[in-house]
Amino acid sequence: MKSVFNCLTAVCVIVGCVIGAGFASGKEVLIFFYQGNPLLVFISCFILFFVGTVLFLIASNRYKIYDTHILFYKIFGRLNIIFELLINLAYFIVLATMLAGSNLCLSKIFNTSSIFPFFSLATAILCGYALNHDISGLKFVNVLAVPLIIVFIIYICLQRGDASVVCEGQRLSSSLSYSAFNCIMMCGVLLPLGKGLNKKECVITSLISSLFLSALVALILQRINQGVFLDTPMPLISLAKERGIIPFYLASGALYLSIVTTLVSNAFPLVRSLGNVVKDKTVSTAIVMFCALIFSLVGFDNIIEKAYPAIAIFGLIVIIFLLVGLIFDYILEKKRSKERQNHDAVTN
Repeated sequence: MKSVFNCLTAVCVIVGCVIGAGFASGKEVLIFFYQGNPLLVFISCFILFFVGTVLFLIASNRYKIYDTHILFYKIFGRLNIIFELLINLAYFIVLATMLAGSNLCLSKIFNTSSIFPFFSLATAILCGYALNHDISGLKFVNVLAVPLIIVFIIYICLQRGDASVVCEGQRLSSSLSYSAFNCIMMCGVLLPLGKGLNKKECVITSLISSLFLSALVALILQRINQGVFLDTPMPLISLAKERGIIPFYLASGALYLSIVTTLVSNAFPLVRSLGNVVKDKTVSTAIVMFCALIFSLVGFDNIIEKAYPAIAIFGLIVIIFLLVGLIFDYILEKKRSKERQNHDAVTN
């Protein structure tokens, strides 16, 4: 029973990390997969999500590594400083995106101007409180929010569309980039998460979370795979608004929850890294949130369209090197085991 609970809690955290403002609004999916075949997207994303997720969890379990700094040192040696700076920059960019998304989302709900980031500030304070409870606060937020977010996405996406688009197939590069982007953004959470899982639980958690995520991506794509949504900041929210005021408010609430889950997930490793310099956790949380709040003024759409593809390339590099490293260590371990057996046989 404890093993089941560990897996389900970990799944909620992983899904919550991925389902942020870009995902739950549909914008992120549209940017990566427009005119793709939903079935092929589902298959390719499932495989790639699983590979990326299980690699980080297994690395955490095998090497007892729960921090990106140590992981990058193992993979890249002295170049780890460069990769640590890049991963923290990626966390920061997505954190700012979520704050910009929270301001846009709540401004629509309350029908106010989004020029002054009042709602972003309120969200930063709320998430700062959750961060002070470390990984337990992260788990609590995700377990509470993820089921509601999934229900919202399914409800909106199962509504019939007014138009369709001819799918041009699916470029593997799109799924590869999208999976790499999300897996590297989960890295700082996956490593400490793997601490509480055994190898079997790592695999089961990766399978379930990958199935959920790839199914949701395909579901969103089949609903908004139309050119009319390309210039819409939040396609799923626009669809909800067409259904009436109540669906709009429910959808906006679910979107806001998705923003909070991803925001906390990305701020978590940043606060931990800054904690090596600033010992007071409250102060380090405040610094991270304030800086991200300033950068969020660049705008929700601008950050997603320009920064996310670059982060995907970085993620792909890390995953490839991690995979090669794990394979090399496995081969080396087998070789040493065989040499020990031969030595014992000769000795006896």
